[in-house]
Amino acid sequence: MRAITALLMLLLLGLTEADVQNIVNENEISPEKQNIVTENEISSLGQSLVTGSDISPEKQSIVTDSEISPDIQHMEVQRNTSEFQGDSWGSCQPDMCNLLMKIGAMEARMTASESKVDTLHTMNQGLALQLRNTETRLTTTEIELRNTETRLSTSEKQVEELKENAVKEQVVFSAGFGFDGNYGHFNTEITLVYKKVFINIGNGYNKITGIFTAPVRGVYHFTFYHHHLTINRCQASLNKNGMVISSIACEKNYGMASNGITVQLEVGDQVYVRLWVDSLLFDNHSHFSNFNGILLFTQ
Repeated sequence: MRAITALLMLLLLGLTEADVQNIVNENEISPEKQNIVTENEISSLGQSLVTGSDISPEKQSIVTDSEISPDIQHMEVQRNTSEFQGDSWGSCQPDMCNLLMKIGAMEARMTASESKVDTLHTMNQGLALQLRNTETRLTTTEIELRNTETRLSTSEKQVEELKENAVKEQVVFSAGFGFDGNYGHFNTEITLVYKKVFINIGNGYNKITGIFTAPVRGVYHFTFYHHHLTINRCQASLNKNGMVISSIACEKNYGMASNGITVQLEVGDQVYVRLWVDSLLFDNHSHFSNFNGILLFTQ
């Protein structure tokens, strides 16, 4: 009866069937009583008779603290302690608590990762915008660079043209007759060739033919000087493309004459000096007789 009472008390305390079986096997049920009280009987007895509502106050008073064995009391303390610890950990088993703790930590890390992803996404959008702006500026810079290269190429061509024009525009020549003594007294008019060239910038003067050919269009100034020592006359003319544009005439015996003129020439126009019929000129190392021309400006 004592064993049955203890069994009922354990069932009232909420112990499991396995706990009851262990206690019965270890403490209370003797070998003789084990033949009577079997596992099935305990289970059926606990299920059919013992519930919290079936025990009356009078019956509950029968079971006192003195009737409960020390082992059962120890089990009660352990049960209460386990229930308190279970409540403290959220009413869960140790493995379940560890799992829940790990899940919570994973959720926290996931939340932090999502926050980082959002931050990186925002930063990425900002960088993408900066990249687009940079690409736009780069495209604009490339266009400006191409325009600058075009202007530079044009400027270089213009500079080269200016250099060429500058070289062409520097036109000047001066040549002495280069003959020692009197020259002339021919029965026909001839073109004089001044062979002693002092300067010929622009290569407009030809010392073989005695003719100056204009390399550029512009305004030129020409002069020519003649000297003679005989009684013959000294007459000559400056010609442009076969037409007389200026003339000289000197007195007999140690006479000297000169003249000059400014004219506009086109490219290819020719200017030269012609000695008249029966005329003479004198020259020596002093270069009394000479022919000169210079470009004043282009047009």
